[in-house]
Amino acid sequence: MQAAIDGVKQVWTAVLTSTLTTVLVFLPILFIQQEAGQLYSDVAIAISSAIVASMILSVTLVPLLAAQFPPPLKKQNMDWADAITSRAEKLYKHRGRSLTTVGITTVVVVGIWWWLMPPAEYLPEGEEAKTFATMSAPPGYNLSTMSNIAKEIRAIFDPALVTENTEVKRSGLTIPALKTISYSVQPTSSPKPSPR
Repeated sequence: MQAAIDGVKQVWTAVLTSTLTTVLVFLPILFIQQEAGQLYSDVAIAISSAIVASMILSVTLVPLLAAQFPPPLKKQNMDWADAITSRAEKLYKHRGRSLTTVGITTVVVVGIWWWLMPPAEYLPEGEEAKTFATMSAPPGYNLSTMSNIAKEIRAIFDPALVTENTEVKRSGLTIPALKTISYSVQPTSSPKPSPR
């Protein structure tokens, strides 16, 4: 029992530091408001909670169980760690066994990954590229004048909206293909636009 207590006193600061490091990595995800935050915040909470619980158990329950139920001694003082080491040595000393172990492990990991992978439509599409432009008319321009200017602008950008190419060249400009476009024409603009 005293050996377990002494061991905990020596390692608890290192365990606490490594736990806090991992938790602080996932903590900023909780403050993301976009789709990524909604998708990964539950994962961050689950991982952080599991790590904190693991830290608590590692400095309380595990030393207690190690003191109450020590591993039985075997011949030539071979404990369970030595048994695992001897089995591992038998695997990597033979090339065929090593390759078989690596192959089986790879197949199992890839199979579990493929089985647990969520469908593609579950993942967010990400932020789409958007461009906003505003043209303020000089004083005295009416709606008709602004509409004529808007037609000139549409003549430049509309070909990029209907094209099947990745980009078009119009009026000396290289414009990427557009999925949607929206025009709004007003004779005047207020100096302080209302939020939308």
